[in-house]
Amino acid sequence: MVGRPLKSSAAAVAASCLILSPHLDVQAAVTLNTHALAGNTAPGTEPGLVFSSFGLPVLDNAGNTAFIGRLAGPGLNGSSDRGIWSGHQAGSVSLVARRGDPAPGTEPGVVFSSLHTPTLNGPGQISFRGHLIGPGVNLSRNKGVWVGTPSSLAPVARANDPAPGTEPGVEFDIFSFSSTDNTLLNDNGQAAFWSQLVGPGVDTSNRRGLWTHASGSTELIVRGGDPVPGADPGVVFTSPTRNNFVINNTGQVVFSTGLTGPGVGLSNSSSIWSKSVGSTLQLVARDGDPAPGAGPGMVYGRGPFPSIESVIGPFINDAGQIAFRKSVIPAGSSGSGDNGIWLGAAGSMQLLALVGNDAPGTEPGVTYQDLTSDPVLNGAGQVVFSGRLIGPGIDATNDRGIWLGTDSSLDLFARNGDPAPLGPGFTFLGLGEPMINDAGQVAFIGGLAGPGVNTTNDFALWATDPDGTLQLVARENDVIDVNDDPLVDDLRTILTIQLADASGTQDGRGTPFNNAGQLALHLGFTDGSQGIFIATVPEPGSLVMTVVGATLALRRRG
Repeated sequence: MVGRPLKSSAAAVAASCLILSPHLDVQAAVTLNTHALAGNTAPGTEPGLVFSSFGLPVLDNAGNTAFIGRLAGPGLNGSSDRGIWSGHQAGSVSLVARRGDPAPGTEPGVVFSSLHTPTLNGPGQISFRGHLIGPGVNLSRNKGVWVGTPSSLAPVARANDPAPGTEPGVEFDIFSFSSTDNTLLNDNGQAAFWSQLVGPGVDTSNRRGLWTHASGSTELIVRGGDPVPGADPGVVFTSPTRNNFVINNTGQVVFSTGLTGPGVGLSNSSSIWSKSVGSTLQLVARDGDPAPGAGPGMVYGRGPFPSIESVIGPFINDAGQIAFRKSVIPAGSSGSGDNGIWLGAAGSMQLLALVGNDAPGTEPGVTYQDLTSDPVLNGAGQVVFSGRLIGPGIDATNDRGIWLGTDSSLDLFARNGDPAPLGPGFTFLGLGEPMINDAGQVAFIGGLAGPGVNTTNDFALWATDPDGTLQLVARENDVIDVNDDPLVDDLRTILTIQLADASGTQDGRGTPFNNAGQLALHLGFTDGSQGIFIATVPEPGSLVMTVVGATLALRRRG
């Protein structure tokens, strides 16, 4: 399918005319492909059923998406009104699983009663958690984890199955509390999942753990109550946190967990650990330990850290590099302290940024006031994160930035007040959490200021092309054609732009930004409809030549 350039609203067309005039550089055209649209037929369902809404999509490196879809139409009820779909474009998106459908690998008559957010790896394998109903299913047997290709799924773990690495009679119980928790899946099809336990000897101290599964074999990584390597006798893990673990393509797992036992208090009870295949657990960071690069007497403290469930980190790549955000405090003190960002491996972490330190690329005396996002790490060892500034000349028009770099070099990538590539007078005003792919392309949602900007059109999604040139992907109040037929227009005005959480592409989480420079978007429109789309940031030299007739050229699909 050939994509088409985004059509612009009147204000954006005017800006595009300025950008694309013969006197300025010609910009490459971002293409947008429809994968699913509210009101359209939902593939794999009964006649008359259509999509009504969607969850946030992820995608693989071939441009296939995976997403939760909700249905509308005759005969629907709470047992059949949503499912998971995956595919390359509208017309080839296929139903993977649906409420009320038979659950692969279970007893006859057992069906899915609910489905949770899917994860899609680079080669296109999918994983998700589901709830069950049917013969023999009760509250202790009604959850599981499925992995495979969209057309060939198998359960890798199910409630009441024996839990590998535990005592006889101990079984999986609840795989998660939250509907937003994912099962992770690396590019080799190895899954990582969190679960609670039930059985003899299980209590609040040891009822939660983290497992991996590959090639029919499930391995316990860590469980609450396990002894902590290298710690004093009696110090044990409390529980791995259910959202804050990652797995790279070599099978290395990094996770955050609490600690308890003799000598453990609020100042040293949170930690990050790593486990490679065939190795023992290695400590990466712990509250109260010296914080590398932060200065004499400074230690890791509580604050933005993966033990807090709302934080997504840590991040990892296939080289075993680990990145995380954490606070630092003077040894012996308490409190949250100042944020820092570290990159490295267990035993060799290096400080990249710290509140109070000079912010690269800014004026003398300007420092980080806060680090506002986790450091997203790609396969090339590049880290991208956002922060807030303080110092001489800093105000609300220039106080936020995005930084990009490695363990040896860090540069300012974008900043409030920088020119936004929409034409004269447009600047950034508010920069969201950035993401990065293995090609080093960066994407972020940012606010705007400038001619004609108001609350209806002041946010946009941006991404760099493979040459590093920043491109507009989509903007509030842009008018786009959602119909794939080159002869039929269906023009809708963008109201909201949403993406799934950032991933570095090698941490098993699934990503909305793949290594081909494609972004999986959830767009809402002013008419109340919504859809799933793939935006492709073009290769250099893919140009749209427009002059006076810019409006016509921008309306024309390829």
